[in-house]
Amino acid sequence: MNVCIYGAGAIGGHLAYRLIKAETANVTVIARGAHADALRSRGLSLRQADGAEGTVNVNVAASPWGNGAQDLVFVTLKTPSQPGQARQIASWLAPGGRVVFVNNGIPWWWHAAPEMIDKPIRAVDPENLIGRWIGSARSFGCVVYSQNEVIAPGVIQHYQGLRWILGTPDRSSPHLLTQTAKVLAEAELAAEITDDLRRSVWVKLLRNIAFSPISAIVGQDLSVVTQEPQLMRVAETLMCEVARLAATLGWPDLVPCVPTILAKLPVAGRPSMLQDRLARRPMELAGQLVAIQELATDVNVAMPTLDAMIALLTAIDKAESAH
Repeated sequence: MNVCIYGAGAIGGHLAYRLIKAETANVTVIARGAHADALRSRGLSLRQADGAEGTVNVNVAASPWGNGAQDLVFVTLKTPSQPGQARQIASWLAPGGRVVFVNNGIPWWWHAAPEMIDKPIRAVDPENLIGRWIGSARSFGCVVYSQNEVIAPGVIQHYQGLRWILGTPDRSSPHLLTQTAKVLAEAELAAEITDDLRRSVWVKLLRNIAFSPISAIVGQDLSVVTQEPQLMRVAETLMCEVARLAATLGWPDLVPCVPTILAKLPVAGRPSMLQDRLARRPMELAGQLVAIQELATDVNVAMPTLDAMIALLTAIDKAESAH
């Protein structure tokens, strides 16, 4: 199987290392800058939570065409970068190939109808470029529970989590979906298939919304946030707002899950939004926050705490990008 990983950051780099190590797929990695230079010259290193470390050689390229058409393209790019790359990604696919979108938040294919007519999430794919060039019929969705960080060019730190949940926008179960889960399992990832991927997205959102924006605003990791009762109350309020929206859109069973999810959340670590702020990168607000706001507006559900978070983080992004 030909597999391309487009974006070898924290999640993409972790995935690339495990797939290459397993030797069950022909892997091409698309990367850029100092990270790409390090991958070419020194390989890709993965450090485990227990201190173990390994390095693999990586086929880094500007495109995967040297390895032929791709059966799977894992897109781990930040959400704002995805629409501009859609046409190029589509050109890499083999007949019957699929794009696996791996990102936090509401995905562009959220409104894919049973007849596969794609209505974009405006915050994520404002001009429907992904819908037009790739389309939900050639897409898999993916929800990942894995905490990783790029700690140096070519070096990924894995902290915890190996769970990868796969599904399709239309709830179908093509053979390639089963093959994809098998390839991930062979790479020692806990892969599973769901027939309700949108519910899995909501559950992950409830976890992320609790701490990620708060951690980014205060500029502190979770070990600080979780020790502040006032911040914990804000986190719970955010979770309740998102759960009520999910209930309005068809998942009422998530509302009573909020206390359980909150109690099981990690008490340490640096969410990706905080990692981006500390690295002076634009924070990924579109899918994780603004798309939720868009869904809420469409069904007239008020989310005042979420609105405040978006206003604060947008102002921080704007102020820090000016320096």
